[in-house]
Amino acid sequence: MGSYQITCGADQIFRIYFDGYIEEADAQAYRDEIVEIFEQESEPIRSILYVANVRRVSGGARRIFREVGQRPMSGESVVLGTNRYLRVAATFVIRAVGKNTIRVMDEEEEAVKWLQSFLASSVDSVDRV
Repeated sequence: MGSYQITCGADQIFRIYFDGYIEEADAQAYRDEIVEIFEQESEPIRSILYVANVRRVSGGARRIFREVGQRPMSGESVVLGTNRYLRVAATFVIRAVGKNTIRVMDEEEEAVKWLQSFLASSVDSVDRV
């Protein structure tokens, strides 16, 4: 069984920590919680998915992650801390999502900087209205 934890800092970036063997039931619980968050937000969320401690992701879990990534409220995201296996799995999900808003990165500082560039442009567009 795997586990996850979702937090959101003052920088408005959601941090999602995954651990262990992620099975379909784990991904369903994650989907249910993140959909509740989507419903509370007024614009797509930006997130960093920490997967360094993930050992395996089942096919059913990958399907659910693809579904979450395709939702309109799923904004720019970074998959961080990948080993070779997870890089392949993440690439599969990214391609299946069909959006150009998900990146695989190695450094948190790089991820935060990339995500903050979207938050800044979001604020700018609101200021112009």
